[in-house]
Amino acid sequence: MSNDNMALLAAASYVDFSVIKDPQRFQEALTREMSTTQVEKFTNTYELIAHKTNTSNGYSGTIVKNKKNKGL
Repeated sequence: MSNDNMALLAAASYVDFSVIKDPQRFQEALTREMSTTQVEKFTNTYELIAHKTNTSNGYSGTIVKNKKNKGL
């Protein structure tokens, strides 16, 4: 994985992915935390597979898939 992709995923880790079912709200959530260029690269490179919001013990997780190489 390139440093650019690692940085992009690090930036995306601050996005509120709880709105993934609503494309408009998801796009808005991305643009609140990332630049327009980063949002474009993220949406062109990754597909959001699943997200679990904070549980009672503080766990939060997101799974993305690389659209090009299908890696998770």
